[in-house]
Amino acid sequence: MNQGQIIFEAAKLLGQLVGAIFVAWLTVRWALARYKQEKLWERRLGIYSEIIANLAEMRRTCEVLFEHHVRIHPITSEHEKVLGERYRAAKRRFEEAAAGASLTLPPRTIAVIQALQTALERLFTRELNIADAEDEEYGLLDKAIKELERFGREDVA
Repeated sequence: MNQGQIIFEAAKLLGQLVGAIFVAWLTVRWALARYKQEKLWERRLGIYSEIIANLAEMRRTCEVLFEHHVRIHPITSEHEKVLGERYRAAKRRFEEAAAGASLTLPPRTIAVIQALQTALERLFTRELNIADAEDEEYGLLDKAIKELERFGREDVA
């Protein structure tokens, strides 16, 4: 073999090595990007699930209290106290999840959450009788749940 052939074979071998390293680098980048995307998907799904579950708990509590206050299904004061505690716990968990949502969820979803929080704050500053407040709150929660479910299906599909 002459020196030209040796150089040619060495160049071929070097080209193959560089090509293999490049393909491996691309594969790792692709796998890492996919992993990050899947983690983001899982995180979003978890946040949507947590927010919707807590809003549903708040809505159910409003429904029971509304029925109680319009005397359809009377409940004891102890049961009413338990419902109030469940509501406050669900609201606290919702607010915690909503705080984390701002880092992960799309702006349109954050807008729904913020609009609900604002509407609930305004609701409690108005002078309404208990039944009307619970009925209005139920409507706000129901609307937000439906919007979040729709956005969640679109975002994590």
